[in-house]
Amino acid sequence: MRLVGSSTVFPFAARTAERHSELTDVRIVVEQTGSGGGHKLLCAGPATTFGGPDATTSSRRQDAVEAQACRDNGLGEVLELELGYDGIVLAHAREGQSGAAMTALTRTQIYRALAAELPDAQCRYRRNPHRLWSDVDAALPARPIVVHGPPPTSGTRDAFVRLVMDVGARAQPCGEELAAADPEAFMTRARTVREDGAWVDAGENDNTLVRTLLGAPDSLGVIGFSTVERNRAQLMGLRIDGISPDRAAILAGDYPVTRTLYGYFREDRLRARPALAGLAREMVSDRPSEDLISLPAERRREMRARLEQAVGEGAP
Repeated sequence: MRLVGSSTVFPFAARTAERHSELTDVRIVVEQTGSGGGHKLLCAGPATTFGGPDATTSSRRQDAVEAQACRDNGLGEVLELELGYDGIVLAHAREGQSGAAMTALTRTQIYRALAAELPDAQCRYRRNPHRLWSDVDAALPARPIVVHGPPPTSGTRDAFVRLVMDVGARAQPCGEELAAADPEAFMTRARTVREDGAWVDAGENDNTLVRTLLGAPDSLGVIGFSTVERNRAQLMGLRIDGISPDRAAILAGDYPVTRTLYGYFREDRLRARPALAGLAREMVSDRPSEDLISLPAERRREMRARLEQAVGEGAP
């Protein structure tokens, strides 16, 4: 079997697959392709062969274009299962910073630091002039704006621009008016990040990003909470809009940059491959995981019922 997808979900997927392989003697290959890459591979088809992945994980929901690709290639239905929750964190190395450590930001400050263009008081967009965090807000450190983050194919990037940049853009002069009058133009303004070195695409691998942050302690990184939690002796997550990134705040939905993690399974493969159905059951079981924040018990039961309906009554 082959499971591809999100780097954020990878530790959970790999650990679950390893445990399931030990129980079933079925070899499961788990690959980090990014959420976008995973959806593309899953829906490439064709449905008449057992080539290609059986499932993909994702740190965002499959979009309409990806779902249409599955249908166009004759794959039939693809089962969506919620696996758990994660928070997107702006983090930096705990040690080695010059000057006072940054501990908190608002989504408006983040937008004004990272957007490619900003509106003036007359709502005319100009290239972002801010070089230091203190240019954004005098209360912030006089430190260069450098944020390492995932590429456009990443589900973490998609969630970050939606949950952070969109909110910050609405708070700008005429932001709400632009969103109402021309949603497409608003999204372009909101979601286009700087290409002058303030934002640095850091690839899909979270472990590589951790090493980057440790080597550049004055910079920040956009990274999943579970990765920060695994490296909490070395990394510190900033408060966003006054809320610290922790399990309780993410589970309660209080942390403003919380997202759902997903698994997508080809239903034809679920019915044809009992081991795949078993892996899916393991992924939505009540077994606690250190790699993501578990769904509430009732939601896990709903996911298991959704899975059994897709596998079919009486299936193994």
